[in-house]
Amino acid sequence: MLKQSKVLLDKVYDFLNTCEDEPEGEIDKSLIENFSNDLDIPKVLTFINELLKNRNSSNARTIKQSLLFAGGILGVFNKKPSEWNKQTEISDIELAEIEKLINERKIFKENKDFSSADAIRDSLLEKGIELIDNEDGTTWKSKN
Repeated sequence: MLKQSKVLLDKVYDFLNTCEDEPEGEIDKSLIENFSNDLDIPKVLTFINELLKNRNSSNARTIKQSLLFAGGILGVFNKKPSEWNKQTEISDIELAEIEKLINERKIFKENKDFSSADAIRDSLLEKGIELIDNEDGTTWKSKN
C-alpha cells in the first residue's frame, strides 16, 4: 500500500511538473462529488488515478486544478514538483557529486563534446539518477 501511494504521488508530481506554467482551470465536478460523499478517500484516489490515465493537452488545466484542490483537502501535493523529484535518501556528498557532474556535462555540451556529456548522463542513469534537460538548464530525479 505504501509503495502504491508513492507511485501515485510520483505520477501526480510528474504531471504537475509538465504543466507547472498552465493557468488555473475548473475543478472536475466528479472530484467534488467524491469528497462530498463523507470524504470517500478510496474513491478520490481512484478518481485521481483515472484523471492521470486520461490526461491530454486539452484537459491539463482541469486536471491540474483538480489535483491541487484534492491535495489541499488531503494535505498532499504541496511541494513544488522539482522538490518532490529530488526527495530521496541521498547524502550531501552524493548530492554534491550529482551537481558537479551536471555542471561538467553542461560544459561538455557547450563545447559540443556530446559523447562525454552522454557518458555522464548514462553513468548517472545507471546509479538511478535521471537527468531532465529543459530551457532553464538540467534538473534531475531519482528513479528509485
